[in-house]
Parts: sequence; structure tokens; C-alpha cells
Amino acid sequence: MKLTRIIYLPIFLLIYGIVELLAYTTIMNKTSWKMRLSAALCLLVLLTTYANAQYKGKADFKEGGIYYQVIGSDSVAVDFEGTITFVNVGHGCYSGTVDIPATVTHGGITYTVAGINQCAFYGCYVESVSLPATITYIGREAFSACPSLQAMTLPASVKRLGIGAFARTPLLSINIPAGVEELPDGIFAGTQLTSVTIPSSVKRL
Repeated sequence: MKLTRIIYLPIFLLIYGIVELLAYTTIMNKTSWKMRLSAALCLLVLLTTYANAQYKGKADFKEGGIYYQVIGSDSVAVDFEGTITFVNVGHGCYSGTVDIPATVTHGGITYTVAGINQCAFYGCYVESVSLPATITYIGREAFSACPSLQAMTLPASVKRLGIGAFARTPLLSINIPAGVEELPDGIFAGTQLTSVTIPSSVKRL
């Protein structure tokens, strides 16, 4: 399940539950202790669900300080280890400057680094991330909520960008590669962008 879906669904249910409860008590003119207790229990259940919402990393191994998930016989994607929750937003696997190599060798096999997985850098204090020319996709919320990320250079090899990939970051400028055909919903939501270069290949915004 997607992280945003996990996090925001309980909020919707919470608001819906409160509205329904208020409407019922207004119509029926009942404010007994039973009604108050029911409301309190509903809130407790929903808040507990919200607090325990999580998304787990899928890394298979770690090399050079970077976590990877094997996605093919000779390819991997950057991932993370740990769990992202409402209480502990961000997994903290990366910080500062991160240089992602084009290839990585593990267990005697050399893999091509082909992508950045969902939430790979979510909430991390990275200042800059160098992407190799082998990266073809950047997953959903891959760099979302990174409070120190102000610049990102995307290689020409990138063809696909995920929903909210750079959302809620202090990103100031970015150039979209010519091979990208779609800018998904919320990709730059909550940023401070002053410069965006969008190629003619983009068919949908």
C-alpha cells in the first residue's frame, strides 16, 4: 500500500466520523455519557491506526553506505532499511551528500543501478544526491519531505517520475529530462521552486 494512502485514509475517516457523530447528536439531541464514550473510543481507534501507519523498506543488501533492492537478474534500485511511520517520519538511512554509483557489486554479481524506489530518501537530511546516467525511474515520494534538499540534477536517462517524488522539500530549481512524458500529481507540492524546465516530451501535467 502507498504511504500517502496509508497516512491520509485515517485522517479522512477521523473527520468523517466526527462529522457524522456531531450530526447524529444534534438531530437526536443526545449528549449522554454513552455517546461521549463512543466518540472517545472512535477517536482512540482512529488515532492509533494513524500512529501505526507504516511503509517498510525492501532493501536486499547494502554496499558503500547505500541500500539496494534487486529488481532483475543484473539490475537494482536504491531503497532503504527500516520503517516509516507517522510517529517516526523518515527512516534516516541517508544524510549529507550521497553519490549513487552506476553499478554495484555484491555477492560476486555486478548490478546496474536502474532506479530510485518509493520513499528511498523519504524524510532524510540529504543536501545533494548525485544520480548516475543509468537511472530510468524515480519512485513515488522518493525524495519527499527531505528538509535540506535544495537542488537536484536528473540525468537524461530518467523516463518516469513518481507521484510526490519531490514534494515538501525546499527544492529551488530542476530540469526535467527530455524522455519524461508525464509529470504526476503532487510531484512538486509544497516546494519553493523558482525555476522548472519542462521539455516538449511532456504530454501531461
